Amino acid sequence: MHKPMAYTVIGQLGQRIPSLINKDLSLLHNLFDTLVSVRVLYYFCMIIEIIYIYIYIYIYIYIIIKFEHFV
Repeated sequence: MHKPMAYTVIGQLGQRIPSLINKDLSLLHNLFDTLVSVRVLYYFCMIIEIIYIYIYIYIYIYIIIKFEHFV
């Protein structure tokens, strides 16, 4: 969602202030590193959410099986 906007901003910076990008490529490098780390964090959160859902389902099924004879 924000990734295309970030690429647009980087492109606009390069067009409006070329010396900013031409003199110091580390700024551009850091921006792309940040974008990658944000993506990694997003995927990590998605994995944690999936694990949470699996645990919830496991507990739910365990409770159903464990207390099935009470019904």
